[in-house]
Amino acid sequence: MPRYVLKPAPNVDVYVIFSTVVMGTTWEGNRAALKELYADGGTDPAEVAELLARADATGTSDKDGTGGWDDPGELFLYELS
Repeated sequence: MPRYVLKPAPNVDVYVIFSTVVMGTTWEGNRAALKELYADGGTDPAEVAELLARADATGTSDKDGTGGWDDPGELFLYELS
């Protein structure tokens, strides 16, 4: 399933998973919960660290910046409460 890890703002411990299949968020939580989710799914911890590093630096785990803070598109539809 094509998906991105998105971080709505650089100064908060909130992450979401955005699915391009349903064109919406499918999960939200903090960094620890996201790491646990990926670990439970069998994802290599090094890969998770790489995804989180990109999300922390740009707002998205996508290597091309889709859904990140500087993306001019409208992919990211999430509001912090």
